[in-house]
Amino acid sequence: MKKLVGYELQLNWLFDSIHHFTLIRSELTLKLKTMSIKRGSLGFHVSFVVPNSATERMDQFIATHEQFMRETHHLSGDQEPVVLCYSVFKSPEFHNPFDPNSGETGNTLYGLTEIYKGPECVQAHMVLGQQREAMFAELVSLTNTYCVAGLLGASVIAAME
Repeated sequence: MKKLVGYELQLNWLFDSIHHFTLIRSELTLKLKTMSIKRGSLGFHVSFVVPNSATERMDQFIATHEQFMRETHHLSGDQEPVVLCYSVFKSPEFHNPFDPNSGETGNTLYGLTEIYKGPECVQAHMVLGQQREAMFAELVSLTNTYCVAGLLGASVIAAME
């Protein structure tokens, strides 16, 4: 695995007040990394529309899934799966998404996004996920009931490289 390239930017900041105040000098070191997500990375994005009366069930699944991700996935290194991005979005569904004053529909929107380097990472993720039978069964059930769109194993076609 290629390690992330780190750049170090060292800033020396010198502040001298006009009136006999103490000279303050501090050094700040920032470490910047190049973005790991590249064109050709593979990922998942699943969108759900859930009635407000069922959000507790979805929230419980999200908590379980996040725990699974934290226990079994890595942010760097050579052991798969290395996840480049894991995020979950949640928002009320508005009649007009560009105008929150349009009112809510009574549904909640969820978006689950995961991005991996390539097919070997995706495969490792799927193997681990299916080993957690109850969690995987709940994912299938929620997907069959509330999923409105899913990109599964889709290639990243644009990224901030």
